[in-house]
Amino acid sequence: MCDLGRMLEDGLGCDPDPEASYKWYANVKFDVVKLDRGLIAGMASSAISRMLVRDIVQICQTGGMTCVAEGVETPEQASALMEAGCQYAQGYYYGRPMPAELFWEKYLRGREPAGVEG
Repeated sequence: MCDLGRMLEDGLGCDPDPEASYKWYANVKFDVVKLDRGLIAGMASSAISRMLVRDIVQICQTGGMTCVAEGVETPEQASALMEAGCQYAQGYYYGRPMPAELFWEKYLRGREPAGVEG
């Protein structure tokens, strides 16, 4: 049963013809696919979550899309993402949000872009 109100509150849609949705997704190429923190949080304890992440990462790799995991908070989550082949992640495990200037000073200052010789 489809509870449209609940699904819209959760940011999802309801399609009376699921096949139409599959056709749409099969023909769309996204630049970036972000894995929600809720899915990432379940990876440590749920084989289904790990399988979903692995399969989404594989679809992204095959389709030339970037896959980013959001909300990584533990070393176990980071490890599970690496095992799944996810190359990009963000979250408190890596660092707290910071102003761009501080990020530049902390991580980029003094480094030359790849392929540029000084």
